[in-house]
Amino acid sequence: VMAAMGRMSDAKSTHDRAYSIRKHCLAGDHPDIGDSQYLNALVYQKMGKYDQAAALFERCLNTVRDSRGARHPMVASIIYHAAEVANNMGRFHQAESLLLEALQI
Repeated sequence: VMAAMGRMSDAKSTHDRAYSIRKHCLAGDHPDIGDSQYLNALVYQKMGKYDQAAALFERCLNTVRDSRGARHPMVASIIYHAAEVANNMGRFHQAESLLLEALQI
C-alpha cells in the first residue's frame, strides 16, 4: 500500500521489518522468506536502486526455486522483474536472455 502511494522509504522499512521477523521465525528455505525478498527487491526497483534490486532478485530467485520449484509462476515473475532491472541498467542482452528464460516457465 505504501509503495502504491509513493512512500517508498516507508514501504522499504515495513518490508525490512517483515523480512527480519520471517527470517528469525522461519527456516531459511521457507517460501515466505522468498516472498519478503521479492517485495524488498520490488521496492528497490521502484526506488531506482537497480544494483540492490538486481542482487536481491538473484537471492530471491534462489530461495523461491529451492522452496517452490523451478517452474513455479513466481519464479517467472522474479525473472521478469530481474529483466526489467537489467534493461534499466542498460544490460540489454542480459534482459533479453532473462525474458526468454521467463517465457520458458
